[in-house]
Amino acid sequence: MDRKKHSLEPLFSYGLLKLTMEVLGITAVKNLLKRIFGNTTMIFSNVVGPAEEISFFGHQISYIAASSFGIPQALIIVIQSYVDKLIINLAVDLDVIPDPHHLCNLIIESLSMMKSAASDICCHASEV
Repeated sequence: MDRKKHSLEPLFSYGLLKLTMEVLGITAVKNLLKRIFGNTTMIFSNVVGPAEEISFFGHQISYIAASSFGIPQALIIVIQSYVDKLIINLAVDLDVIPDPHHLCNLIIESLSMMKSAASDICCHASEV
């Protein structure tokens, strides 16, 4: 992971997009990004959310729900941690996934099963 954090890939990507913008204009950048993100199956990020509550102009923030739009994907799942909460945000194409609430319930059930399996493994490992 540290190799990826210290790589030059983000700088080269930024430089390529900036050069494309200056030479060919915004339409070329739009088409380039649409080709890149239009052919992705999954985008994954492992950035952890804040561990302590934060405030905005003195008002406590109860949760953070990040999302994205404009990407030609039928399903976008964003799972964000905030303090001791886990927020699941779904963006779906209703023509492809007609019942997103059922999908969200399945995701919650799967995460609960993984949590219980992981706690069982930890308990068995400490007993040995």
